[in-house]
Amino acid sequence: MNITLNNKICVENKNNESIFDSLRNNGFVLNHSCLSARCRSCLSTLNRGSISKIKSDNILDDNDSKNNLILACNSVPNTDIEITCDYTLEENLHKEQILPAKIMLIEKYCENYLRVDLRLPPGRSLSYNPGQYVNINVGSIERSYSIANVYSKDNFLSFFIKNYQDGEMSKYFFNSAKIDDLVRIKGPFGTFFLKDNSKKIIFLATGTGIAPVKSIIENMKLNKINFDEINLFWGMRHCKDFFLDLNEELKSKINYYKVLSQPKEKNYPYTGYVQNIALKIIKDFSGYDVYACGS
Repeated sequence: MNITLNNKICVENKNNESIFDSLRNNGFVLNHSCLSARCRSCLSTLNRGSISKIKSDNILDDNDSKNNLILACNSVPNTDIEITCDYTLEENLHKEQILPAKIMLIEKYCENYLRVDLRLPPGRSLSYNPGQYVNINVGSIERSYSIANVYSKDNFLSFFIKNYQDGEMSKYFFNSAKIDDLVRIKGPFGTFFLKDNSKKIIFLATGTGIAPVKSIIENMKLNKINFDEINLFWGMRHCKDFFLDLNEELKSKINYYKVLSQPKEKNYPYTGYVQNIALKIIKDFSGYDVYACGS
């Protein structure tokens, strides 16, 4: 059976592979995150043919089904199919590595957020596209964190950690971690990074979802990447939760909106969810690329 992608790419589906795996094995990597049918990152439109789901999911609703939307990671073709989806070429991704690293800085921003910087061994480095994430291993615990800086500029990797109740990794970083503790890094992963043709950009971030956005913007400034317009919407529950002062860093052609979902302040200008505020401020999304990270 064959899979036709965006009316121009045709690959063979072998051995009941998922759509995602068939395309990746041929050098076309669809947007993705969890690869376990728990998110919508690999959402695709099925234009022709039929598929079977690998396992049940509760991500897609009846309206999605009516619009022929499927999850590429959770779908196996029953017939020749045609789909539409965003993808990147595998040659644009960096090779996965496993590296040791030591904690060089722990900075507590507030009760629920801190920053951790990891130093790699001399002579070792991690190549990645700013916006991607890695898995951090501490003993038997492994969690995914987006990189919040540009390694080529800083020579360390920076991460924002949220203090989750009963979270094993956050409990370690908030209560037990010490300078020079040894951890392990595996990655990079994900397709959340700036695409070459993005000129008019909308970033939507909540919580520590600001990390990959910060990395992308830093890289754009560092490498003087041209753009026409950037709009950043960062959402938190309360004013005190904003753990970074981005005003200085983001000045120059960037429209920055701090959004509160549960404001205690009266007459705060941007209240609600980031996507709703974006829809109010930007009336026409035509020509924009949207990068969203967070809840």
